[in-house]
Amino acid sequence: ITTEYVDPVTCYLELHTTFNFDPDLTSTTIQTTQTNILSTITSYFNDNLKKFEKVFRRSNLISEIDDLDTAILNSKMDVKMQLRINPTLNVSSDYTLNYPVAIALPDDEAIRVTTSRFTFNTRTCSIKNKLGSNTLQVVNSDGEIEADNIGSFNPTTGQVSLVGFNPTAIEGAAIKVSVVPSNESTIRPLRNYVLDLDTSLTSAIGVFDYQNTKVVL
Repeated sequence: ITTEYVDPVTCYLELHTTFNFDPDLTSTTIQTTQTNILSTITSYFNDNLKKFEKVFRRSNLISEIDDLDTAILNSKMDVKMQLRINPTLNVSSDYTLNYPVAIALPDDEAIRVTTSRFTFNTRTCSIKNKLGSNTLQVVNSDGEIEADNIGSFNPTTGQVSLVGFNPTAIEGAAIKVSVVPSNESTIRPLRNYVLDLDTSLTSAIGVFDYQNTKVVL
């Protein structure tokens, strides 16, 4: 038996929370509640994830959010997984990203794969999958297609492949490649994956929802 050591792979999660908020039920403002929710999410990751064999369960986190204040009437959370690449600039290269769980199937209305911005053909661009397809395209900030086939994604295996990708500059330290998991409720990483939180792409947005419908005559 030979022991093989492998480096951990950090898979970041992006959590987008929306909640209904009744200000009549609390003295806390909606802005403070949004901040409190973000703090709760960060604490949840610090206490329950960021280690091997730790599973993300959305319902557990939503329960903690709903219990923060009686003014939070209900909440929902959209989840994305994110891996990062450090491309060699001005060199056409292939890149393969393997996510810990399956990716959602192509849809005619919803984008499944997106990236942070980079410079391509002197334009500010990002990668998105073509609607209804697993084909990846480079799209500029005006919505025009700069490259109609830069790779593809495999929903079943959770793999994203870029072929002949040649950016000339990137924003930030790496290109963030975000995907929608097939099951947003549970993300169970295998082997050497560790789940972390991308706080810069995690949000909490409240919607006013007044429950007092009594009419004063």
